[in-house]
Amino acid sequence: MKSKNHLSLEHQKYVRKLKLTSTYIWIMRFSILTLLLLVWELFANIGVIDAFITSSPSRIIITTQKLFEESNLLYHIGVTLYETILGFLIAVILGYIIALILWWSKNTRRIFEPYIV
Repeated sequence: MKSKNHLSLEHQKYVRKLKLTSTYIWIMRFSILTLLLLVWELFANIGVIDAFITSSPSRIIITTQKLFEESNLLYHIGVTLYETILGFLIAVILGYIIALILWWSKNTRRIFEPYIV
């Protein structure tokens, strides 16, 4: 394995440029996320968006802390995970059944085609 001193000057410049580009990208990602969260919080506080429907970052943090302190967080995560997986399975099974029905019956497929498309 070569040490850094054995790399050519061009290679060192290239590696430095890659590191700077990577750092720039991470800083920009973090900045955009921060800006979006700040705008969301501001809009929720001044009433531009309905905080009851979209909540706000501060309310999410407070609620998460409260649920964690009351030892309810894992329960609620479990319920959400269960509902998500169940909904996904129901959608896949119904989609598969509907696809089979449409594949088996040309008339049914032709009747429902405008609604599906």
